Amino acid sequence: MQGGGGKMAQVEKRDKRRIRRQITEGRIKKAVIKTVAEEGVKGATTKKIAKVAGVSEALLFKYYRDKEELLMKIFIETMNELYEYLDTRIDKEAHPKAQLMQFIDNIVDYALINPHTIQFVFIMRSYYNMEIMKDVKRPFVILDNIINELSDMKTRVEKPYVVPFIVSLITRSLDFYLRGELPSDVDRYKKNLKLAVETCVGV
Repeated sequence: MQGGGGKMAQVEKRDKRRIRRQITEGRIKKAVIKTVAEEGVKGATTKKIAKVAGVSEALLFKYYRDKEELLMKIFIETMNELYEYLDTRIDKEAHPKAQLMQFIDNIVDYALINPHTIQFVFIMRSYYNMEIMKDVKRPFVILDNIINELSDMKTRVEKPYVVPFIVSLITRSLDFYLRGELPSDVDRYKKNLKLAVETCVGV
């Protein structure tokens, strides 16, 4: 029969294992995001991911069944984090047009702080298309809700096309900006992106 000291030691060992695993999973997550952002989905082999994470390839397969499960898990986590980041920074009491401008500011700010992460999201979303989106909180649903609030909006673009066009403007222009193919002045970039959205959809 174990005394109190033995039970405490077991708890401490379990806690240390849990913390070590959390640290390792965090390194793997960063490695997946960086590798996919730089190499694409096909180029991001488990061997490369393991090397960037500083772990063995065997350890990856101890935590994840295969490469697809690894990418999907990281993608879902990342999308949920992005959703929370954007949703909590929208003033729900503001006019919907002001919310739209806030959304643009916030997603650009997020991309500047986390360039690999936003590129990872865009690459995964494009590669897997919509088949995996049903399992995640989609950040652009926030945009849908904002546009729906603009019930009296008279757009130059038909309503069903508004959100897809705004998403396209944001994602493509961010891709160009992060690759250094647009002037680096972020305030100038935001101003022109907002003007492009307003001009295209007439909000």
